[in-house]
Order: sequence, then C-alpha cells, then structure tokens
Amino acid sequence: MIGSSRPTWEGVEAGNGSPCGRGSFRIRGTGDPEGNDPEGRDGKGNGIDRPQRAGKSTLLKTIFGYLKAQKGKIHFKDREITNLSPRGVLERGISYVAQTEGLFPRMTVWENLRLGGFLIKDKRLLHNRIDWVLNLSNLRGRARQIAGSLSGGERRILEIGRGLMLDPEMVLLDEPSAALAPRWSITSLIISGRSMEKAKPVF
Repeated sequence: MIGSSRPTWEGVEAGNGSPCGRGSFRIRGTGDPEGNDPEGRDGKGNGIDRPQRAGKSTLLKTIFGYLKAQKGKIHFKDREITNLSPRGVLERGISYVAQTEGLFPRMTVWENLRLGGFLIKDKRLLHNRIDWVLNLSNLRGRARQIAGSLSGGERRILEIGRGLMLDPEMVLLDEPSAALAPRWSITSLIISGRSMEKAKPVF
C-alpha cells in the first residue's frame, strides 16, 4: 500500500463456491495471511505475496464488496465496511482493479475513463480528471481509440488509470503487473498520480 490508510480484517471467511471466486479464504488474527499486517506509509508500497490459488483475489474481492464475508469484520479508517456494496466501498475511498480485464472493449479509452468517474457530478471536474489520467498514463493520443484495440499493456494501464478516476484513498490492485512491459512501473504510476496532494495507498 502507498499512504497511511489501510484496511484491517479479522477472522474473515469468504468464497465457499461463490461465482465471484473459488474456494475459501480464512484469516486468523488481524492483517494479511502471513500475519505481516501490511501497512502503507509515506508513498511506499506493500502487498500480499502468496502462492497461486491461496486466496489473494478472494480477499481483495471481499474487501471491495464483490464477495460476501460469511464471518469476521473488515475496517477502513476506523469504520466497518464488511459486506458493503462495491459502490459503498467506492464512496468510502477504495477503488479496485481486478486481475481479469474489466474494460468495456467496444467503448473508447475516454468513455472507459468517464465510466470510472461515474460518481463525479461536476462535469468540469470529471473532464479535468479524465485529462489528468490521460496525461498520467501516456494515453492522451489514444483517447478516441476503441479500448479493445489497445495492446495488453495499454489496456492494463487504462484499467489502473480508471481506478484513479475517483481520486481514491486506497487502490486495491490484483496482479498489477500482468501484461505490462518492464518499462512500466505500477508504483511509479500511482505515486505520480498524487496530484490531489495526498498519497494513494496501493495494496
């Protein structure tokens, strides 16, 4: 994570055959599965390093509200967010970039970013935020291009950029470097996005 805010969870169980994830994820105590209690401070990143199918994606989906926690509690900034809807989690300052591609491939880059800012009511702010993300992601020249025609790395960058549209306090990234060329640094991209004068916690 980057920044000072982070989620904490205790005794969470999720999954159990849900169509949004496979298997179950059980955590005893507080923090991550290894007990490392990942924490982001001063623009530095941290995360969970576990084998495949160990429940990393299930945990992020449960924090974000895509999966229901059958047991346990999740807190963010001293407020419980257990089993909030994804929109409710977004409204509390957490965005999520999934491991699998979540773009609308027949829409343009600009339209995908606009959808990422769907909670922004001020049109000027929305357009300014889109411009900011286009500049940040080096996709300005592709704004009117159909998203599905981008390269795999460009689509991943667009997904991450869309996750920044609401100026979140935390960004949950699932396999953030998937499809990216070595020249792209996810941490650098997010840190560069601190134009709103606050760190972006990245998990």
